[in-house]
Amino acid sequence: MRSFNHITFLECEIKDIITNIIKENPNINYKNKDDFNKMVYTNIYTEGSVGNNLAINSFNKKGCEEFCNNMKIIFDSMKSYWYEEFNEELSDDMLSPHELLKTYIFCKAKSFYNSI
Repeated sequence: MRSFNHITFLECEIKDIITNIIKENPNINYKNKDDFNKMVYTNIYTEGSVGNNLAINSFNKKGCEEFCNNMKIIFDSMKSYWYEEFNEELSDDMLSPHELLKTYIFCKAKSFYNSI
């Protein structure tokens, strides 16, 4: 199983979203981890956000084969990530495919905090 940090699916798109959000909101202190995480949640995880739209549109952008192959990799790595983060198992039926992908995008975006 690949580590969450080694999965590159949608990575460029997620980094572009973060870069654009930071450019559009220069008054927010993104060096503060709490402010960064709030920005990520609001702009990447909530319904109607750019991250939510990326999750919805990723199938069309990446194609069926790439999307399906990566969903298994994402699910397996998210199970490990989830356990480390929340100390509980991520069950097969806990998240819909859209919610799983949206959660992956959210967690991946949060993981970029140190690289900004």
